Amino acid sequence: MSDSIEMEFKVYHIDSAALANKMLWNKGGVIVENGIVTNVSGVKDYAYGLSKAKNVVTPVLNKQSTNPFKPMAYKLSLNGPASLIGNNALVQNMVYDNARLGKLVLQKYLLTKGVPTDAVDQIRLKHGKLTSVTLTYLFRFDSHDKAVKALQEFRDHARTVLDHHAAYSRKGKSKGNRQIVTPVGTAPSLTVYINRNGTDLPFSVAAYVKASKTTKAHAQFQSPQIEDAVYAESDKHVRLEIILPKTWLTKEGLRNPFAWKASKGAEKIHQNLDGPEKVHQKALQQLRGLLRLKAKGMLRTNKPQERHMTGLKADARAVLDDHLNGRNPWRHPNMRPEKRRATGIHQEILKTVHIDLTIPWKQQSQHVSADLAKWLQYTGEYQAPPHLKSASYVRSTARKKRVALRAEIDQLKRDAAGRPSDPEADANQARLHELWKEICTLSNVQRSGGSGSTADISDLLG
Repeated sequence: MSDSIEMEFKVYHIDSAALANKMLWNKGGVIVENGIVTNVSGVKDYAYGLSKAKNVVTPVLNKQSTNPFKPMAYKLSLNGPASLIGNNALVQNMVYDNARLGKLVLQKYLLTKGVPTDAVDQIRLKHGKLTSVTLTYLFRFDSHDKAVKALQEFRDHARTVLDHHAAYSRKGKSKGNRQIVTPVGTAPSLTVYINRNGTDLPFSVAAYVKASKTTKAHAQFQSPQIEDAVYAESDKHVRLEIILPKTWLTKEGLRNPFAWKASKGAEKIHQNLDGPEKVHQKALQQLRGLLRLKAKGMLRTNKPQERHMTGLKADARAVLDDHLNGRNPWRHPNMRPEKRRATGIHQEILKTVHIDLTIPWKQQSQHVSADLAKWLQYTGEYQAPPHLKSASYVRSTARKKRVALRAEIDQLKRDAAGRPSDPEADANQARLHELWKEICTLSNVQRSGGSGSTADISDLLG
């Protein structure tokens, strides 16, 4: 999801039992294994900003605690643009601001669940850690059709250089066809996914052209005219989303939200590559490297002329001739183990004429895109058209919307202050403690029985 983040807010420092009183948890999911309670799980719920867009919040429980129903943390999956302005068509990357928004959304959620204000106020951004960040890049073209064509070029190029071609590898070394790039749908409703699971890729990628809201989206606009204008602009962009996982964030030292905070005045000079801007550029540069779009790694698409091949040794030249004529170069006699190492010939050809023997020449010559290297590059932070700023997720608009969200939160606090105390809360807390004693009793029974089982205690909860 564009410009979304996933965070975990620690709340173990909050003493209030109200967190345990009001949270949702899995009533039938207390699992006893070999006499030990191994799972007491919270269940996901939905939290909201200013719009109807759903953000997933899940309590993280500590089963080793004397009160396992008090969460030690909350996981939050947040779509900042959709939560604050009601759509995510035209966006700037604002990770630090999104983290601040995440804190507000979680606070609002807890207040609506009846958690006391003094407990909610103890949730700070310093207690939050990022576990996933999605960076969104918008590349503008003159028309929707040109944007769709560029997306198709991206698909073909990515499949050519990233997918593994089983037949084009050394005999006995083939790992089979490996599909890393997955196109879903057809143009113009095409999305291209680059999946990192099971690979050494540092992150995942999604690319598409956003021409209208999706079926399940909760898009909100001030008027139908503004909605049409926003999508008329967004459908001229190839939208590229780089999903940075926890491993990437940890390696780069970017799990702390404050690491994404720009220095004073940086937002006014959006192309100064200060702080987060450097990260935005670095992630895209890594993708360019993976797609072999950097000058030294680019692959040729035209057949090399004689003058290009003068530096090749005779055995490499013979292998290249087979490759250019549609024959599998890895089956050439010169690529046998007793001859010069096949990898040496491969590297010589790659360095001299920029042809990769692991890619069929027909695919390299037809699907590697020279144009992709021209437009898929970082040119600075996205700037929305002035007349669409109020409906775009840009700093000026997001700042005003956060003020409105804080006002809602303040009103919830005032409402809570005016309510009489709830005697049911204390009773509920006592009930949970009694329930925990019963679970421990079940554990002792299982310990004597010697076999693991799942204890469904929903009847104890009514």
